Amino acid sequence: MKLFPILKKTPADKIILISSVICFIYFVSLITLSHYEVQIEIVGVFVELLTIPFVILLLLLVFLSIKNSVKTKFSIKSSYFISFLLLVLTIIILTTATICE
Repeated sequence: MKLFPILKKTPADKIILISSVICFIYFVSLITLSHYEVQIEIVGVFVELLTIPFVILLLLLVFLSIKNSVKTKFSIKSSYFISFLLLVLTIIILTTATICE
């Protein structure tokens, strides 16, 4: 029995899923740092440098996930569908954090 049967896909599947997880972790970390008002200069530098590329990556991954989910007919076991759900969750969290702050 495999622990992660979803990762038993093509390299493109793995890249999109892992990139989606990294985007999710980055934005949740960013919101957490903002909420607790962490004022470390080096962290601020990396936040400023990485936020715009991560937003672009988020939009690109949403597009690729939708495109490939349509190809797999929105199969729930597809890594593209799971990636799409994770990206939608990321967008919802970002929107909620922006409105509530």
